[in-house]
Amino acid sequence: MAKILVMKTKGKKAPKVDKGRAKPEILLKGKYKTKTWNHWTGEDDRLYCGIWECSPGKVKIDYSEWEFCHFIEGKAVLTNEEGETWTLKAGKLASVEDRAPWLAAAPRSEWPTRGRGGGTPRDFTPATGTLIYDREKLERGLAELAGTLVGGPLFRALSSLLVTECGDRKPTFAFVLRTDGEPVTYEYAPTACTFVPGSGDTIAGLECYASDLAAVLAGELGAIALTFGRSRLWHHLAGRIGFDPFSEMHRLSHPLRKPAAYLATYEQIWKSQREVSPSLGH
Repeated sequence: MAKILVMKTKGKKAPKVDKGRAKPEILLKGKYKTKTWNHWTGEDDRLYCGIWECSPGKVKIDYSEWEFCHFIEGKAVLTNEEGETWTLKAGKLASVEDRAPWLAAAPRSEWPTRGRGGGTPRDFTPATGTLIYDREKLERGLAELAGTLVGGPLFRALSSLLVTECGDRKPTFAFVLRTDGEPVTYEYAPTACTFVPGSGDTIAGLECYASDLAAVLAGELGAIALTFGRSRLWHHLAGRIGFDPFSEMHRLSHPLRKPAAYLATYEQIWKSQREVSPSLGH
């Protein structure tokens, strides 16, 4: 039988008040003293129902729990890391803003264009920060990538091409790789399930640094790193077939396929940053 729970902060059936205050490491402003009257606990101490009260203040919280609140009085302002802000008042959601006073996106007029512009493309530097690469490591990665391409959408699209559609270009794609010396080029040979040295006169291709590609294929660097101004694409049959080498590389170097490599990368990042204290500017 359902029971009606009447919650109160005073009187015979009011629970004992639990007083608290924000820890110094999360307190940004004010005192943020709290009072909690817990009226019900269930689901093996995983669910709570009660009344919560707080004095004026500002805190930074990493909140992972799900919570439903109804404001009886007062006001709260919640802001996420992107600057999106919700203002809650008694009985209603008062406003939703796309920025907070201390965190906001740049004006749209200052955003970089994502369209195709004219002129000479900007040059780029390696994401790994080095021009030196391990040829054996790179070719092992390319051999693995060739295996994952078999039967996939790019493999099928290349296999469906007619020689007459390609003009004077080869019906495949290539990686043109920058090094500390002369560039090296590897062309995909679908029928042989491998990459072979080539000239790059293919219908499509990707230009990037050999060190970056080797790191991506080994799972030491996410394929998305190459999309942030670290590579160039060309595609002469864009209306005929799709060419998305980044998705193909992502499937190969996904953390679930290369957990040991990603663990080593995360440990390296953690070691380099463990002395850094998090901060929030406002």
